[in-house]
Amino acid sequence: MNHQSSNHPVQAALWMVLAGASFAVVNTASQYLSANLGLHSTVVAFFQYFISFVYPWCI
Repeated sequence: MNHQSSNHPVQAALWMVLAGASFAVVNTASQYLSANLGLHSTVVAFFQYFISFVYPWCI
């Protein structure tokens, strides 16, 4: 049986690690912006959601 498997567990695991790292970076940046630069948390959240809303159309 010469069947190519469509399951790629290693690739899926790498995507999960990348997603986790991305969340960690965004969390760290949010904390830094609100604590060190004095931005209010709602302003940081607004830009966070705005970027995540616009980004899919940019790629």
